[in-house]
Amino acid sequence: MNILETRGLVKRFGGLLVTDNLDFSLAEGELRCLIGPNGAGKTTFFNLLSGTLPADAGRVFFAGEDISRLPLHVRVRRGIGRKYQSPTVFEELSVSENIKVSTRGKSAPFSLFLRRLDAEYDALCDQILDRVHLRDKRRLPASSLSHGEKQWLEIAMVLANKPRLLLLDEPTAGMTPAETRETAALLKEVIKDISAIVIEHDLKFVREIASTITVMHKGGILTQGPIEEIARNEEVKRVYLGRESL
Repeated sequence: MNILETRGLVKRFGGLLVTDNLDFSLAEGELRCLIGPNGAGKTTFFNLLSGTLPADAGRVFFAGEDISRLPLHVRVRRGIGRKYQSPTVFEELSVSENIKVSTRGKSAPFSLFLRRLDAEYDALCDQILDRVHLRDKRRLPASSLSHGEKQWLEIAMVLANKPRLLLLDEPTAGMTPAETRETAALLKEVIKDISAIVIEHDLKFVREIASTITVMHKGGILTQGPIEEIARNEEVKRVYLGRESL
């Protein structure tokens, strides 16, 4: 069963065609990496999936429902969570407070304040922070975290809303090699029960976390398949000419 499907998805910015009749599908429980040169349309594709931008044509189906006209906040409540490339944590708040604030997307009005001292909720917060290796820093201000740890905190903030689909835009951007390796291990653990699409340029990281790759180019899908096939594809090599070897 597919958790996500797009049909004929089109987005233009003036005369520039950014996504070109894009057909895409993702199976329930699948982790897919999305690669392609800068300007291929990857982030715009995420914007169309999350509802940040409206499509000019085409349809988006999530868990069998046509969500093409639903706004961003409704898609969050349906179960689509997104982490942006640059961390967007609340630096003046503690790590655990960031988790609490992030749940407002699925909470009833004022529920955040009604359950601030709720031990059950605090336990859930600790459980989520355990998954991203930040429980021991739960009381620290987010501003004290390293860049990589802020990326992990934002992943935890998305996970707090219990998404069925996780969209990750370059989750290792700006990380040290050690943080990148730890992030690969972390993602393989936390995404076991979630479908996910990961935009990434670090091809070593891609090899580590995904078995199937989709390559975008000029707003469409150039090819997709197992990483071994993608690595041998001459057209993919041409598109990536001058970049890291596949």
